[in-house]
Amino acid sequence: MLLTLSPAVSFGESSVFSFQLGFKTLAGQIPDVVGTPLEDEHHEANGDSLQQTTTGLMVWRKADNWTAFTNGSRTWINGPYGIQERSNDDRFPWEAGQGSPPAPPKAQLSSQAALTTVPVASASASPGFGVAEAFRYDGSSQLGINWERIIFSWSDIQLGGPNDWRADLTFPPATLQKELNRGMDVVGLLQFTPAWAAQNPGDGQRSVPRNLSAPASSPDNYWAQFAGRMAAQYKGRIDKWVIWNEPEFKPGDPGAGQSATWYGSDADYYLLLKRAYQAIKAANPNATVIFGATSYWVDINTGRQPFFKRILSLAAGDPEGPANGYFFDAAAFNLYWCADDILRVYDEMRDAMRAKGMDKPIWLTETNAMPYDDPATPKGTNSQRVTMQQQADFAIQALAIASAAGYQRVGWYRMTDGNIWKDQEVWGLVRDDGSKRPVFDAFKTAVGLFSGASKVSFVPLVRPDQPFGTPWPQDPGSYYPNWQVYQVVFDRPDGRRVTAVWNATDTPLRVRVPKWGTGATLVDKTGAQQPVADAGAFYVVDIAPASVKGPMDPDGYHYIGGAPMMLVETGVPAGAAVQAPTLDGATP
Repeated sequence: MLLTLSPAVSFGESSVFSFQLGFKTLAGQIPDVVGTPLEDEHHEANGDSLQQTTTGLMVWRKADNWTAFTNGSRTWINGPYGIQERSNDDRFPWEAGQGSPPAPPKAQLSSQAALTTVPVASASASPGFGVAEAFRYDGSSQLGINWERIIFSWSDIQLGGPNDWRADLTFPPATLQKELNRGMDVVGLLQFTPAWAAQNPGDGQRSVPRNLSAPASSPDNYWAQFAGRMAAQYKGRIDKWVIWNEPEFKPGDPGAGQSATWYGSDADYYLLLKRAYQAIKAANPNATVIFGATSYWVDINTGRQPFFKRILSLAAGDPEGPANGYFFDAAAFNLYWCADDILRVYDEMRDAMRAKGMDKPIWLTETNAMPYDDPATPKGTNSQRVTMQQQADFAIQALAIASAAGYQRVGWYRMTDGNIWKDQEVWGLVRDDGSKRPVFDAFKTAVGLFSGASKVSFVPLVRPDQPFGTPWPQDPGSYYPNWQVYQVVFDRPDGRRVTAVWNATDTPLRVRVPKWGTGATLVDKTGAQQPVADAGAFYVVDIAPASVKGPMDPDGYHYIGGAPMMLVETGVPAGAAVQAPTLDGATP
């Protein structure tokens, strides 16, 4: 029976004896099978190492360098395919010629633990990959994306009053049709109040609209009338609408800069969302209304409960909510720099919805890790900016983790710099002159390899110790997981398996990935292919160290991993197991 196990299981040890090295790793993965040690590890004359436990015997075999446990009738071996279980009388093909493991001198047999494959995260399909404002670069079709987000500013479309209408000037029909003709699903973002409709003129376009409490059908509810008219005009061409962007930022929030878009209260935003939902659905019942994307960290850093959770409470308390899907069809988040956050926030917000009786798809509408070292657009260094090569590394890691987490859509911000890089950040996959940054090819490589999967699994290799204390997700209050090697596996119906691996440590690593297919090649972040080292039962992949560390992060933690490598296998049988990678003893 081929087994793969949860990569993060705690286990008890006796107060006198302890497991070390490989024994500790194996015991941590099957604690109920192994039990606790009854002695310290000792060495036999042939070089093997043994250690008796409460349920059997740990064995390290010098002849093949595998660690095993036996309870007298069954053996568990941490071999080239991860942990596999067999009868003591059987042998796996890769261990041909090996003798039987010694029987435990005092085996105290217990019921065999139920061992199952438990990825840290998994999804039943790849998400849709997109880029904000992809239309700004003619070469965006090279990326393989299938959606883009476009901003429709209310203050521009109805600049002169409720009878003014300039939607076609904001986004020309010919440009929209061009995007639709090449298969793009265009998602509209509605925001910014025109001066004439502002409840608080001093707040400018960030003001709460006047008459927002009026019914959505009332001509006096200017916001609802605008949202409904947009849905009606673009019905069948744009059927997905995001209601504002990053409404959680407040004036004076540290790091808010120009990001603040909404000066209303939580209750004001909920009413904005509710009225937009009612108006859009009346105009286009098939439309999708997306909760305005929030960035998460601005609330955490100011001691506030996340904005999304606060609005969920308002929606859950609205008597009209349950019958109307709580007035949104999907949630959205903008998460930058750290792939770990992309997974952790997904889990947190999914659980927050489920606690309120809601279960909506989640989108990642913006992600990026902005660089400072482009000679064409130089920026000063700070605690968050990275190099262009590190940005390229992050793009692949972010798309991989987001895919495994379960996001329905994953979007990059943005296609070009938009002529604002001096005042803001260097955003673009390409520069405003159309020249590509390294992240363009990395993003293209990720989309090409990760699209079309019928199963996505995140099964990392856990560190043998816990240098950051009790890690996430065991400690929900921690921001630091304890993964040594990240591995995201994409399985396609045609038998292709793509395994993305990257290093979370500051030391080069050589890892073993179990072989399942009939052929394989290795692909780097640029899309370049290279031969892969075939070691019989597994492939060997060298992964470069990580180097990006935040000023407040503990030693050894890197919020962007080293350069990822993608192992592309063909001929993988349906249902092939996904197992954590293992470290190869050789030095890269």
